[in-house]
Amino acid sequence: MFHGLSRLPSSWINPRFIGLYALVWATFPFWPESGIATAALPTIFYVFFRLDSGAPIKASETLIIFGYTFYTLLHLQGLFVGIAIATFGLIRWIQTGQIKKSYWLAFVLFTGLSCLFNYRHFLLFFFDPQGFVPHRIEYDSYSFTGFHTAYFPALWQYLRSGILHSTAIPPVLFPLSLFLLIIGLSAKQRKSPPFRISAYLVALFFIAGAVAVLSRYIPFLELIHLNFATSFSYDRFAFLTISLLFLAVILLIDRLRESGKPGKIIHALSIATLIFFTVGVQDETFKNKLLKPITGLGNRVPTYREFYAEEQFQKIKNAIASSDYPEAKVGSIGIHPAVSIFNGLPALDGYTGNYPLAYKHRFAQIILPEISKQGTEEDIYLHFMGWGNKCYLFNLQHKDNFLRTKWLPSIPLNQVSYDWEAFKSMGGRFIISSDPIHQNSGLKLLDLFEEKSSAWAIYLYEVV
Repeated sequence: MFHGLSRLPSSWINPRFIGLYALVWATFPFWPESGIATAALPTIFYVFFRLDSGAPIKASETLIIFGYTFYTLLHLQGLFVGIAIATFGLIRWIQTGQIKKSYWLAFVLFTGLSCLFNYRHFLLFFFDPQGFVPHRIEYDSYSFTGFHTAYFPALWQYLRSGILHSTAIPPVLFPLSLFLLIIGLSAKQRKSPPFRISAYLVALFFIAGAVAVLSRYIPFLELIHLNFATSFSYDRFAFLTISLLFLAVILLIDRLRESGKPGKIIHALSIATLIFFTVGVQDETFKNKLLKPITGLGNRVPTYREFYAEEQFQKIKNAIASSDYPEAKVGSIGIHPAVSIFNGLPALDGYTGNYPLAYKHRFAQIILPEISKQGTEEDIYLHFMGWGNKCYLFNLQHKDNFLRTKWLPSIPLNQVSYDWEAFKSMGGRFIISSDPIHQNSGLKLLDLFEEKSSAWAIYLYEVV
């Protein structure tokens, strides 16, 4: 954000406050798995805006494109950013009748690096000699992946919190933009370029949200009868406008500050309100480290060291290594499989966006007796069968809670109905559970592992 704002003319934004505005943007709770996809959007957009002017590409801009594509997921963000860049370039080509060579050279670089850094997708789909069939072909969009029948509540949810796989925007950001626009009108700023641009950006954010929500509105999809409408996440284009909404707010409060004392008060209150929400309300680290110890309020979240629990899992690895099945795989209950995988234990389960359909079917044999106890309309059944990226040992007591830390009340599992023979047929022999498992003849408790520096109390079971 600092990179983009610093290129704006001083008549649009006060250079003294650019660092402060960039700092506010940096406090937004960006979705960690998206890398820098949303956080660095202002910078990547600025690079292509500059190249559209006909300027040659700089070495530093090549490095920016390299870094952005390296730390961005193609299927979640990179594809949508690339389409936006190509669309803008085509529009400008039509408007000016000129081909900006440096612009399209940079776009080719962006596309090539995105494909290179995400090469596994292409290897699986186009070069797998055995014919890879992904689990994603069984996506049941209507039952799980965010499709809805309540348009306006879904639109309000988008306007107040943003979109998944991007950043959780402060709930006051969009209402604040409307308030500032009204104030700007009364202050007779509507003719100034920053005000007009801000109004366009706010409108663009709203329109993008309205279209995104419509793309998942079931009555609309059933009306148009287009099968491909549910096979692509069109709503993800909306994340491109979040940084634009923030830019609109910044331009508005900055110009208001220059209008006199009331404007300075609004400027200070707006900045303070945004920081309060991004740091004091939405930032789990701040709440975990400062707010909760002082006030006792909120949920305790494990630190990285507590979450991965290396000392504790070394003891678990030693116990498995000395068993009759030292090479066997493990499954996790109440704790994310990533912990076992990180600590070097081979796992049957995991969170992955693309894996063989045949594996999903085999894994389903393990958990279906449990997750279908209350019928196929149960949320946790639809979670796996309609989506499946979380190939986890779900159960009806824990549901989708795999953060069952030791400071939470214990929820013992009674008579879980997993198919242990199917578990063993996939190479599994051990269960790592955050809670005790009762009344299950297929398991033998080996030991309880506890560690002061760990977030977990681990019950290690052998499948007999």
